[in-house]
Amino acid sequence: MQAPPATNTHHQNYWRKMNKADIITFMTEYITEHVEYIFLDVVRFTHNRSVEAQTDIISALNQIVKKSIEDNKIKETERLFFPTGDGICIALLNVNHPYDIAVKVALHILELKMAHNSITENTQRKFNVRIGISRNKDNLVIDINGNNNLAGTGINTAQRIMNFADGGQILLSESAHDELKQREPYMALFKEYQGVAKHNETITVHQLIKEAPFLNNKIPAIFAPKVIEKKEEVKLTQFAAYFMACALSFPKRHAIKISMGGSSLEIYCIMAFYFYALDYIDDKECVVPSDRYNRLPGPKGASFEQVLACIQKTDFIFCQTLVSFIQQAELAQFAFCFVKSNYVTNYFYCSEQGKAKLKKDWPDIWKEFDLDNC
Repeated sequence: MQAPPATNTHHQNYWRKMNKADIITFMTEYITEHVEYIFLDVVRFTHNRSVEAQTDIISALNQIVKKSIEDNKIKETERLFFPTGDGICIALLNVNHPYDIAVKVALHILELKMAHNSITENTQRKFNVRIGISRNKDNLVIDINGNNNLAGTGINTAQRIMNFADGGQILLSESAHDELKQREPYMALFKEYQGVAKHNETITVHQLIKEAPFLNNKIPAIFAPKVIEKKEEVKLTQFAAYFMACALSFPKRHAIKISMGGSSLEIYCIMAFYFYALDYIDDKECVVPSDRYNRLPGPKGASFEQVLACIQKTDFIFCQTLVSFIQQAELAQFAFCFVKSNYVTNYFYCSEQGKAKLKKDWPDIWKEFDLDNC
């Protein structure tokens, strides 16, 4: 049985003449068209624009698209327009000549858009568009309004391709590129990228690179190499350096043996390291005795064991609270310099990275504590 011709009136008349049996038979016979899709939208359509400006832009875009179609001598029966709110999808049906008709239409749209902007004084009514081109064999259908429509993956692919583009750019799908890549005028005019679309689908896109004042030849922002700002490395504070030196040297020199994590002795030792670090800073800065605080508990000149014994007499909850404050106020920014235990930073143990940083940032302190031998 013969399929109906691709015009609205003919379609409607055809359906009226068909009986129920014919309709059931026809449902399995689809009208397949070779379609080239040109999908475009206005970049940042609503940004800083009034509703009136948006309306005028759509009107201007409609005129530009129609003129491009007319200038490229495409017949009314060879194209369908699908408005998308902030853009248009043009479907070219079985247009085989010239072979690059979709690219010609897209380039002309950008050229006409540039001409429009050059004579438009109102900034809100100047606009830019991005374009995606795809091709596919899709089925012609009649929509609920009785108009011609298309069913297939071509239009969705064109939109996904367009979404990778920036303003003034034309991107092509693999299928559209295949038609042009061996043609002499286009052999050196494409750059290939790999994009990730909806549902993590990888799509190959080809950007048209051509010397034209209206065509944006820059790398689409989504594919541009990410510039990673190198953060300036923060030097260990003098306190952190002395604290780490104590943590590295005292346990070995004073035979402190602790099973990593969960030991109250760790808390008491961290308090001791804190007091010692402050005293070392005073010594380095030559603070006179009258201006110094007596931080270390125990008798003057007490050994580390005596200092630790005095601290252990203090209420443990108080010590734990003070240690938490010390860690957050003085050491948290250098957490990578300490070992993690059960996903929690343990400030009693220095990491290998911490040791290397201490040696680099404070070589004098490293030498002072003879840490090469600890």
